[in-house]
Amino acid sequence: MPEHEAPTVTVGNITATLQPVPMLAALTLTEDGPVSLAFALGAAALRMAWPETVAWPAKRRPRPWTVRTNTADWGAEAFDALYKESGMKLVDLAAILNKAREWAAMSAITEAEVKAAEDFSDAPVAQGG
Repeated sequence: MPEHEAPTVTVGNITATLQPVPMLAALTLTEDGPVSLAFALGAAALRMAWPETVAWPAKRRPRPWTVRTNTADWGAEAFDALYKESGMKLVDLAAILNKAREWAAMSAITEAEVKAAEDFSDAPVAQGG
């Protein structure tokens, strides 16, 4: 499990610390597209990372994600319920969904991958002469 600190979010009156997302699922959350897709994928990320031990902030918790799940459609259903039932302003919910997408991407990256990227991103050593 990555050592990145998981975000804690509050949707409506329910608070949860997000859980890591499987890499294969996280890869489906990185598409560029219209705002509606971003909201749907953000809601999908939130559901994927939402702990099973914490109540979901809508009446029905979406079924767990599987490889065969159409992530955009699944997330769109979750978004509709969250927006209607959480009582949150769209801008506030959007911020949480964005945080969930970012967390999903980060939680799927291993510490070794982070270290390799840090090593790779160091400035080149100047050649003396």
